Amino acid sequence: YRVFRPVWLVMILAAAGLQWLLLTRGTTDIRLEALTQTALIWPVLYAFAVGAAAFAGEREAKTIGFLDALPVDRRMLWLGKATFSLATAYGLGLVLAGLAALGTLSRDPIASPYGKIILTFATLTFEAAAWGLFWSAISRNTLLAGAMAVVSVAVVALTSNRMVPIAAADEWKMTAIHLFDAVAALAGSAVVVAWRPHEVADRWADRWGRSADRPATIAVRRASAGRGLVWQTWREGWTTVVLVVLVGLVLPVGFAFLGEQSEGGFLTFAVVASLVAGVSVFGTENASGSRPFLVQHGVAPGMVWGRKMMTWGAVFVALALLSCMLLGSSFPGPQFARSRGPWDQLAPFAAALFDAFAVGVFCGMTIRRRITAGLVSVMGLLAVAPLQIGMQSFDMIPPWSLFLTPLILLAITRAWAGDWLLDRDGFRPWVRLGLLTVVPFGLLGGSYVAYRAYGVPDVGPQFDPSSVRARAIPPDRDAVTLYRGANSVIHPWGGPAGPFEGNSASFGEIIGRGWDPKETGIVGWWDRNRAAIDLARRASALPAGPFAPAGRMTFATGHDGTIENFRWLGWLLALDARERQSRGDLAGMWDDILALFRMANQVSATTPTLIQMLIAAQVHHQAVGLAFDWLGDPRQVPDLTRRALADLKALPPLPSLAESLRVESSIIDRTLDLPPDELGRVLNSTSGDNRGTPFWQFVFAQVVAPSWERQRARRVCRRIVAQAIPQVELEPWRRDPSHDVFERSDRTFGGSMLVRMFFPNVWSGVYQVDRETVGRRALVQAVAIRVWRLDHGENDNETLEALVPGLLDRLPLDPYSGRPFGYVKSAGQSVRPPIASDFGPPSSLRPTRPGQWLLYSVGPDKRDDGGKAAYSYTKMNEGDYLFAVP
Repeated sequence: YRVFRPVWLVMILAAAGLQWLLLTRGTTDIRLEALTQTALIWPVLYAFAVGAAAFAGEREAKTIGFLDALPVDRRMLWLGKATFSLATAYGLGLVLAGLAALGTLSRDPIASPYGKIILTFATLTFEAAAWGLFWSAISRNTLLAGAMAVVSVAVVALTSNRMVPIAAADEWKMTAIHLFDAVAALAGSAVVVAWRPHEVADRWADRWGRSADRPATIAVRRASAGRGLVWQTWREGWTTVVLVVLVGLVLPVGFAFLGEQSEGGFLTFAVVASLVAGVSVFGTENASGSRPFLVQHGVAPGMVWGRKMMTWGAVFVALALLSCMLLGSSFPGPQFARSRGPWDQLAPFAAALFDAFAVGVFCGMTIRRRITAGLVSVMGLLAVAPLQIGMQSFDMIPPWSLFLTPLILLAITRAWAGDWLLDRDGFRPWVRLGLLTVVPFGLLGGSYVAYRAYGVPDVGPQFDPSSVRARAIPPDRDAVTLYRGANSVIHPWGGPAGPFEGNSASFGEIIGRGWDPKETGIVGWWDRNRAAIDLARRASALPAGPFAPAGRMTFATGHDGTIENFRWLGWLLALDARERQSRGDLAGMWDDILALFRMANQVSATTPTLIQMLIAAQVHHQAVGLAFDWLGDPRQVPDLTRRALADLKALPPLPSLAESLRVESSIIDRTLDLPPDELGRVLNSTSGDNRGTPFWQFVFAQVVAPSWERQRARRVCRRIVAQAIPQVELEPWRRDPSHDVFERSDRTFGGSMLVRMFFPNVWSGVYQVDRETVGRRALVQAVAIRVWRLDHGENDNETLEALVPGLLDRLPLDPYSGRPFGYVKSAGQSVRPPIASDFGPPSSLRPTRPGQWLLYSVGPDKRDDGGKAAYSYTKMNEGDYLFAVP
């Protein structure tokens, strides 16, 4: 009780502090289930420590002889130690679980069954205490006993995972294996303590090792204090070095040969070995009590610190280098850096080892009992290393900065070496230690906050909503009013009325291949929405104001439904066009196609968001594809094609993405003003991974989206928009190919995970707008060719120049080359129908007639393939955009 009373206090204060941090700085979901699981980790750590100190602590303090002199049997001694270890571990667990229950609002009995949580941690606590007692029974070093207990539990976990597959039905088998393992370790400790085999071995070694000869005289040689300190350090710690090598290298290599290449296990072994090495630098001196001897012989604190660090530092450096070499050669690389280069892969791993060593050195110097120092080192490492490595994996800090924390810790131990060696009493040494710790880390934290908040120049807001002056359109003449009216009468597919019966094909398939009256589900849906179709057709002929206040929306507020219903209205008008085509009403079909073109221009005309631009591109793509099918209808007549050509020439082109980027910049600015909790719910609500867990929400609020990270995200987003706007205003052939504003790279996002999560996929919008520009220009030329042929009664016109100036003022240029479109005869190659998506499978390609004329754009690869190969997104954007001229 006297020995572990401070440890209890430290554990309870640490658990209470962590719970307070979670409750005050975390999200509300923390109160649902996470507190209990977090609290029960502490008794497991305590179980390792109390078990390891049970018998090894007595040998380390040289009090085992005193206990043997008492009238207490060794079996009674083991029973008292074992029951104390288990009772206090479970007692601490009950206290901390009750503390966690005070902050827990409710718990999901299905997602987080309380009984399963208790069983898991109770088993793990029992296993930790049992292995701690076992290694304590055969060791003279509490730190080594604790380290071997951790390694033993890890080895059992790895081997049991190979024996029993991880599945819900095998949980009880896994629990039984761990319980059996713990009971065996506990029984082994009882046998060792009661039988004392190591003492028997020592007696036999003394008996057989005696020599009848007179001991030889030991030659006395002069040696420097430095060499003497190195020799003393090695003599006192060589057994620990053997353990470090065994744990850090031999065991991982052995598991690798057995096929168990677990990165988590490898990292655990290496970190435990590094931490033991760190605590042993000064912990051995604290345990042996030889500091007064060094002081009496006039050894300077700097020399003691330097020689001890040199000796153990060489061991650690060798361990770290060999571990990194093994990781690079035998393992595929850390999971958190799978797609990075060699340095970025190994830097977090090396930093974790350096953190473990430095934290161990700091705690081993300032805490006299090695097992307590080891326990506090584990707690400190858990507070430092995951945060650092996580921030580096999010590109929030450069890899080299991972080594600042351990370097500062080592510098603190050097500055405090005099107080440690001279063993000064009073509060002054501890105040000095506190200042040495708080000041540099405070400066480091302040520098980090300033770097994140102000490290990126602020180019200023990119859009001012108040500067938009919307056209004064009477409500009864505003197309938006009619579109909103369509919201009240539209019946979305699979909406409140449920899916329509009798359908075997989707409406997208019907739009692509043509009307089929046998598809009763599609027919019924189209028939029920005739009122919405009529409203959309009428609205497309009116001027349209903005669909939402410019830049007033955030991701949290969204739209009023008008924008989303545009998708349904576009599909319905496309279906109506197919239905009219099936009846031979080509004039009515063109009316629907023209309405689609106008809708695309309306939704993208005034302060469009990126969503509006994507919807406009989708509606426009349907219009282009239907227009090509309409143009190739054998019932086509000259007057109708001339009318279509005039309508197309009068239509304005789709705008570039520049205005949309300005609006998105304003939305981002407003959204970043949301509190972290609300921002986290908005951004994480659509993710399919573990970003909805309480732990992730806490990390998001405290690491990803604190005030300085939101400030950095605001500046980075403004910079990206400012750099992108001049580029998107240019046609693709004029853009700078080295510009990275369209790539979702770390350099683009300024090392901000918040921007990576937050910033929209600009490349997708730019690609689709460029694609529709190509489709519109190709359609205009195809209609002009059709008019020319109908007027001249010929099947072919050999050159596009024949269209100028009679039908076209000038030939539209290919956006990807800056030259006129290619015009060649088909050799029978396949083309993708303009109604189909560029991302469709190869089966969507359609063959052409040999000798049929093809219009083509060189496509995103900007390489002229002569119209021989159709564009393929799956082959690195290879090929040309091909359009078969009817």
